[in-house]
Amino acid sequence: MKKLYYLFAIVLLAASCSQVEDANALEGQNDQIEIAKLSEQEFIDHVENIALADNLISQHINPEQSVSPVPYEAMTTQVEEGKFGIIGGSNSGACFVGEALKVSNSKRYGEFTINMDSNKTYLELELNDGWYLHSIYMNVDSTCDALPRDSNNLINPCFYGIRNCFRAYTESVKYRFNNNHFGDCYCTSVYAVIYSVNEHGCVDQTHGIWVDGAEVQDQFNIRTNTHCMSDCGNGNPDN
Repeated sequence: MKKLYYLFAIVLLAASCSQVEDANALEGQNDQIEIAKLSEQEFIDHVENIALADNLISQHINPEQSVSPVPYEAMTTQVEEGKFGIIGGSNSGACFVGEALKVSNSKRYGEFTINMDSNKTYLELELNDGWYLHSIYMNVDSTCDALPRDSNNLINPCFYGIRNCFRAYTESVKYRFNNNHFGDCYCTSVYAVIYSVNEHGCVDQTHGIWVDGAEVQDQFNIRTNTHCMSDCGNGNPDN
C-alpha cells in the first residue's frame, strides 16, 4: 500500500514539474511567435500579454465596449505594404489598460496630426518606419481640465471613450469626426501601445506613448499634453 502511495506521489510531482516547465517554456516563446501566423484575436492577446509583462498596461480590465461622447464617423488604417495583415475588422472594442503606465518619451515614434475643414475633423497617428500600432486610447472632451482620472487622481486611459485594438503590422490610424458633434472647443488626449518586429516576424520591443505630448510620467504622476482649441484648458492634472 505504501509503495502505491509513493508511486502516486511521484507521478503527481512529475506532472506538476512538467506543468511548470511548460509554463516557463511558453513564457520564453514571445520572441519566437510569428505574428503573421496568428489569428486577429490571438495577435491582440499576444501583444497584450507582452505589454502586461512590460508594465505598459496593468491587469485592470474595462469590460465596456468603446463608447465616446463624441462619436467618430469613420476609422481607417494602413497596413504595411507587402504584409497581408489579418482578415477582420480593426475595431475590437475594449482593450486592457490601467493605472500604472510606463511611458517612453525618450524619442519620437511617429506623428500625430489634426486637420480640420468646415465640416470634418481628422485625427491621424502615423508611426515611424519599423513601429506598429497595437492599441489606442483616446479622449475627446469639451475641456482639457476634465481628463478621466482614477482614485489616485492620475489620468487613466481606461476611462477614455475611444479604445481600439488593431490587426498586425498596422502603421497608422485615421479617425474622422463630424464637426457638428463639437461645441465651441474640444480637446484630445491620446495614449498608444506600439511595438516593433524582428527579422523573424516576432515582436521585438513594446512601448507605451502619449502620442500628442512630451511630458514624462513617473510612478506618482501622469501628465500628458493635449491638443486644445482656443482656451479650453491645458490638461494638467494639477489644475
